[in-house]
Amino acid sequence: MRRLSGGWAYVGLALALFHFVVPFVLLLSRQLKRDVRKLVWLAIWLIFMRGVDLFWMIEPTSHDRFHVTVWDIVLPFAIGGFWLALFFRNLQQRPLLPLHDPHTHEILEPAHE
Repeated sequence: MRRLSGGWAYVGLALALFHFVVPFVLLLSRQLKRDVRKLVWLAIWLIFMRGVDLFWMIEPTSHDRFHVTVWDIVLPFAIGGFWLALFFRNLQQRPLLPLHDPHTHEILEPAHE
């Protein structure tokens, strides 16, 4: 019930519209699906709205009214940055292709000559 009162209902309505309805209608367009740049922006928008969705699921349990703090914005970026740093560190320590594979040369050749 907390998600339907104290300003949280507007966040839920925005989620229904901008996390489902708008992307659904936009993806009906063949022209948009053929433009990679527009698809990238739509994907970024959906990731942002997923963050809002997680915020809407978690935050009403600790606040009765709609309330955003600096930590609500900074912590996801800090956790994401920490995860990316560990990911790239691990990526540097491992080979991207299998070592001593006899078929590696065939795979790396251009397919259409």
